[in-house]
Amino acid sequence: AEGPQEGGGGGGRGRGRARFGAGAEEREEEEEGRARHLWGILQGVARVEAAGYAALAELGATPVREVLTCGGGAANAKWARMRQRLLGVPVAAAADGEAAYGAALLARGLDAPPPAAAAPSAVEA
Repeated sequence: AEGPQEGGGGGGRGRGRARFGAGAEEREEEEEGRARHLWGILQGVARVEAAGYAALAELGATPVREVLTCGGGAANAKWARMRQRLLGVPVAAAADGEAAYGAALLARGLDAPPPAAAAPSAVEA
């Protein structure tokens, strides 16, 4: 089976265009549009984050001095730089990048001692 290809037959008709669908130039424009759209979404998220930290500071919370980030976005250097610029503080990847780790720390309480190792169960013995 033959899929969409550049060029196509037909005595030169459709040269530079895919047989079915958009040509290379149109696909590039669509990809660039999607990238700009995503970039705008990320900027919006960073602005909301900055507004959230500002609101917390206005309510008496200690102003943020550094943001440690985790999860999939932590590996994106451009996203970290954007957030750093909009937040006005350093943004760095956390030592443990698993988002669940931070949630577990919050659930446990940051000043609580780490959980004790579980004793072997009777099933294991």
